[in-house]
Amino acid sequence: MKNGFLFLSALVLIGCGGSSSKTPETKPTPSNDITLYTTLSGKGSIIPTQITVKKGESVNFELTPEQGYNLANVSGCNGKINGQNYQVKNVTEKCTVSVEFTAKQYLISTKADLQGKVVVEQPEISHGETTFADIFPHTDYDIGDVFGCNGQLTGTRYNTGKIHGDCRINVAFTPMHPEPEAPITRVRIPVVVHVFENGIYGVTDEQIKAQIAQTNLHYRMQNTSELNSINADTKQYVGDTGIQFYLADTDPNGNPHSGIIRIDGHKGVGDNQNYSFARPELGGSAPWQNDKYINIWVSSGRNMSGGVAPLGWAYVPTFAPDDYIGVTVAQETFGPNNTEFPYFEGKTLSHELGHFLGLMGHTNNDVDHKDNNHANQPCDADIASNCQNKNISHSNFMQMNNADNTMKMFSKGQVSIMRNWLENGPLEALYLNNLE
Repeated sequence: MKNGFLFLSALVLIGCGGSSSKTPETKPTPSNDITLYTTLSGKGSIIPTQITVKKGESVNFELTPEQGYNLANVSGCNGKINGQNYQVKNVTEKCTVSVEFTAKQYLISTKADLQGKVVVEQPEISHGETTFADIFPHTDYDIGDVFGCNGQLTGTRYNTGKIHGDCRINVAFTPMHPEPEAPITRVRIPVVVHVFENGIYGVTDEQIKAQIAQTNLHYRMQNTSELNSINADTKQYVGDTGIQFYLADTDPNGNPHSGIIRIDGHKGVGDNQNYSFARPELGGSAPWQNDKYINIWVSSGRNMSGGVAPLGWAYVPTFAPDDYIGVTVAQETFGPNNTEFPYFEGKTLSHELGHFLGLMGHTNNDVDHKDNNHANQPCDADIASNCQNKNISHSNFMQMNNADNTMKMFSKGQVSIMRNWLENGPLEALYLNNLE
């Protein structure tokens, strides 16, 4: 028994002996090492990108933007910016320095002649990007030289190269028609075309531009093939008015505009009583200032019998109220290559503008406006001339109700009347407001 008791006691002592000799736990010694991190946005660098320092030390970060970029923002770790350095003093805990670089912004400016407009898609652009400019010459001018911003012209769009600084797009416009011979000078008049959309017959923007271009050929004596078909006796009297028309590119308030107004509805071409085509309260389209623009209203002239009458009408200063002067033209005869035979060459507008510019009456009817009918005036503005405009009516734009293919010219005498009416007569303000 005694031996057994001793063995058991030994076991107990051995088990208890392990507990009495346990080593106390030791806590880790706090480290003085602190790590600073960085984040980066945009194109540039920060040095160092990560650094470990002792508590209480200071760190300097060098910030370098790539070419074409700026340092936009830096923050974190209670640092302060000093030029291109970000200084963090007395580091106490881990933290992050955040840096943002942004692309430099450049301005794209334009310089253009008065005979058109240039619209830049992005006038302010980031470094290295590209943009484009759309070029809109007036309807009597073409695009000439275009340069700047390392670009290239394709059609009417100028695509820039990559932009690395402020730059300017320079645009010159060239006239479609030559300078008239002295003493005639070039006069350019903006027009606004009011189109009544009747749901049956319409006029496209392209037709309107083509009509203006056609009328300019007539007034600038540039319808060469037609003039070549005139007999020599008549051809000597052909005159260049020097007058050109173009679609207005700004409205009366100075805002950009196409020069085309579209109105839902229908108004008669020849309403010379109520002038409803020009009165919004009667469903018309209000005219723009007639001392700055010529108003042209275009509406269907189709009558109940299927014909077109009248083809057009001129509301002439001194003969119509000042608020409603301008011309109306039947849609069916408006624009070259229309389908209304025999008025399909766009001569109606040229004819009506002739009235508007002072040519009273018609060359093949000297009874209307007998006292001042230009039909009885000299063909060449020489009072001693043996030729009167009615003698060359067969080729004149101012004949009445004749087919378009017979209308080819204005005479020098008619040019003299129109220029005097414009420069010194009822349209003098229109002339003065459009001197270039």
